[in-house]
Amino acid sequence: MFSNSFSCNCGLLVPAHLLIYSPSVLSNCTLASLSIKFRIAGLAGLCMLGTVSALVAFSINNINGISTLSTDYSTKMLGDSALQYMQSLGQTQAQLVSKRFSDARIFGDALMQQVTYHRAYSQQQKLDPSSVRKGLIELLQNQVTVNSEGSGVGIGFAANALDGSDSKFVGDKAAGGNETGRFAPYIYASPQMPGYIMSDKEMADDGTPGTFWYTCAMKSGKDCVTNPYSFTNSEGVTALMSTVSIPIFAGTARLGVICVDISLGSLQQIVDASSQGLYDGKSQITFVSADGVIAARSGEPLSAGRKFSEVDQVTSGQLIEHLGDQGPTVLKAEGKTAVVAAFAPIQGGDNWAVIIQVPDELVFASSNALHAHLSQASKEATTLQTLLGVSAALVSILILWLMAGTISRPILRVADVFKDIASGGGDLTRRVDYAPSDEVGSLTTAFNQFLDKLQPIIRKVSQSADCTRQTAGEAAEVANQTSTSMHAQLREVHQAAAASLEMSATSQDVARNAALAADAVRRVDGATQQGQKTVDQTTQSITKLASKLDLAVQQAETLSATSLKIGGVLDIINSVAEQTNLLALNAAIEAARAGDSGRGFAVVADEVRHLAKRTQDSVAEIQVVIEHLQQGTGSVVSSIRDSHSQAVESVQIAKITVQKFRDINHGVEVISDMTLQIASAAEEQSAVSEEVSRNISAIRDVAQSLTLKAEDSATISQSLSHLATEQMKLMSNFKV
Repeated sequence: MFSNSFSCNCGLLVPAHLLIYSPSVLSNCTLASLSIKFRIAGLAGLCMLGTVSALVAFSINNINGISTLSTDYSTKMLGDSALQYMQSLGQTQAQLVSKRFSDARIFGDALMQQVTYHRAYSQQQKLDPSSVRKGLIELLQNQVTVNSEGSGVGIGFAANALDGSDSKFVGDKAAGGNETGRFAPYIYASPQMPGYIMSDKEMADDGTPGTFWYTCAMKSGKDCVTNPYSFTNSEGVTALMSTVSIPIFAGTARLGVICVDISLGSLQQIVDASSQGLYDGKSQITFVSADGVIAARSGEPLSAGRKFSEVDQVTSGQLIEHLGDQGPTVLKAEGKTAVVAAFAPIQGGDNWAVIIQVPDELVFASSNALHAHLSQASKEATTLQTLLGVSAALVSILILWLMAGTISRPILRVADVFKDIASGGGDLTRRVDYAPSDEVGSLTTAFNQFLDKLQPIIRKVSQSADCTRQTAGEAAEVANQTSTSMHAQLREVHQAAAASLEMSATSQDVARNAALAADAVRRVDGATQQGQKTVDQTTQSITKLASKLDLAVQQAETLSATSLKIGGVLDIINSVAEQTNLLALNAAIEAARAGDSGRGFAVVADEVRHLAKRTQDSVAEIQVVIEHLQQGTGSVVSSIRDSHSQAVESVQIAKITVQKFRDINHGVEVISDMTLQIASAAEEQSAVSEEVSRNISAIRDVAQSLTLKAEDSATISQSLSHLATEQMKLMSNFKV
């Protein structure tokens, strides 16, 4: 009966004539072997996994990008802050040392003016040279007593420069005369140490460091500062010293030099205390003179007086290049960060330097800790995103599996009814109950309608067979005469059976096409749901990203506003410095009007004006730093806004929705094709029905012929009765 059909290994029965026009059936057997439930859940699950993976990857990429940006910016800010603090500390230390030398210079300058005035007055009054010299010694002692700017003060006049009477005071120590009579007394600040008279050897132009204090001031006509040197006093105590020397003028003539010795021993205490306050004593602070001699070095008091190149060759080589710099300089060497703050002990003198060295791991400790914290937070966020994505995908697949079960269950019930009929039960009274009016409902309705049409046909056939059996006896006498008619009847019955077979095959086509139509509709429904989920997830992702970027913009704008406030404070400081400068200038003018008596005050006013100028310069530098900070803040705001614009571009995810709706359109096309096939099958079924009607008409004609010859069919009654009995057995297989 099914010899003209082909059954592939997936259990799908396909008529042989369809194989000619539908070769794709064979290639689809592997996919068709899977259950509808598994296909719906599997395909939807793959789509869900792909979508969740894309969203999680996008989120993780954003988290990593923001974390990297925050880490780089914070690391730079913390590192710059640490370097600024070190630079500020270096400038502070430089100002402390510079102040000591500056105070000594002011003291020496004031003393020089008094000595000059005393000399001019004695010459004008023609005073006794001896009393003049003794008066100067007394003046020197009094000034040293009331001022504590140095450890000792000396005056060295050139030959006959004081009064032209050096020959009268040869060896006269009471009058300050040395071995040649030159006036050269030296007074110690400590009362326990007696003064002495400096010899010509200490003031000789021999190019040695010991006479530099005198020869430098005399030759240059400017204030000079000697490099650190070791000095052993009369009590055998050795100390590190430096000397500030001020030339003595009479008009443009250089008469001699006043020297103010400064003990550098206190610098060691300063650097030790400062080092302890910077990174818990793990830093190194060093004072270096213009010729590279160490004046003080924290933690290494014995290195004072040594060449800095002997202690730190790497930094020493770089130091020479930056001694002339105006502001602090940052150096990197051997895992350490060094800040070099160059300064002139006195105005116009050679630069000294304060060197602050700190290991890199301490300078950038805060930034490294922040980097580690942000990296850990980024990893945790990535793990959480992944877990949430996997969990959501698994839950969605489970829900889809359950929904697929509810869709496939009615189809399985229809299949069970077909199996029952095919296995021999033949119960045509059974119907499939399915209330929803969806695609599966249409399938079950069509199946029930098919049974409604088939059942009365089988019932009528059964009744006809019964009538045939009843009339078999009556037709026995005419059986011989109607043999030919019986053969014709058998042929017509055979054709009716063939027509019934074709009608059955057509019905199968209708059922199969209906199943394909239902499957296409289910795909359309799944694609629609997936499209809606994709749109929702895209909207949520863009909304969250935009919110984060808006918050970042607000924080950056707050930072910019704060930097503007700092600029306002600097403007006030700059204004105060300008007013101080004006006051100092006015004071200098008034001192100039006062003549020689106001010269000391003029020097002080000049120093005040110099400090005001330095304050203005520092404020200008800070303003430049603030402007750079504002520019950096503006760049950050611009970058975040660009990121906000790029987030808008993520709307491209909505293209997935467009593709899903294309799938819907494709499903609709499939439904349309299946509907056409169903219509074609219905037409074939109608034609078969007409053929059955024609055959039945032929049978009726033959039956009429048999009725006319009934009396002649007696001889074949047994055969007819036998055939009727067999027909009844066949009809008994169906329950109508």
